[in-house]
Amino acid sequence: MIESEVITMYQIYSLLGIMVLLWSITIWASIPEEEKDVRH
Repeated sequence: MIESEVITMYQIYSLLGIMVLLWSITIWASIPEEEKDVRH
């Protein structure tokens, strides 16, 4: 494979990984709030 292709693949995977991390963090942060609302 060409080096440029490998670099683009790593960039795509890194961007997807960052998006998944941010998405999971937002959901994880919203779960405790919902539990607190249910308790109250």
